[in-house]
Amino acid sequence: MRNLNFFMMAFLVLTIFSCKKANYETAETADSTAVAVTTTDLTPEETYIPETNTESYAGLEENPFESPLKEPLSTFSIDVDNASYTNIRRFINEGQKVPKDAVRVEEMINFFKYQYPQPEGQHPFSINSEYSDCPWNKNSRLLKIGLQGKNIPMANLPASNLVFLVDVSGSMDE
Repeated sequence: MRNLNFFMMAFLVLTIFSCKKANYETAETADSTAVAVTTTDLTPEETYIPETNTESYAGLEENPFESPLKEPLSTFSIDVDNASYTNIRRFINEGQKVPKDAVRVEEMINFFKYQYPQPEGQHPFSINSEYSDCPWNKNSRLLKIGLQGKNIPMANLPASNLVFLVDVSGSMDE
């Protein structure tokens, strides 16, 4: 944990010192025709201030039901992204409507800790499953599969070599 705090602080310091410093003295002397304008001097069309929040979400298309009797092959993701829950909580705490495309069900489920048992022996993970009736469709069943990776003690980990790339090119100017 100490190493993580150190690297996060180092990243922050690198980010701050990598930013370009504006030279206001040069800007003032280079353009002597600059005029100060307040919003009261502008017409209603000129006072438009564009919204700075450009947050958007790609539309979600629900996958159709595939019968395992006809399509017995499937993929299984072990992604542990839980950003959707945090994002939705932010909308709710700010009193905003939650955009429907911001909701990612798998990330909502991944947010919670399930306290699955640790794997035994040489196995890198344990498999935990639950099978039940579907509450909203009596003709369907639900299967929940949970994986628990082996907890690795952080105290004796070898040193890590982290590389941070900070883009300060013209495209990142803003």
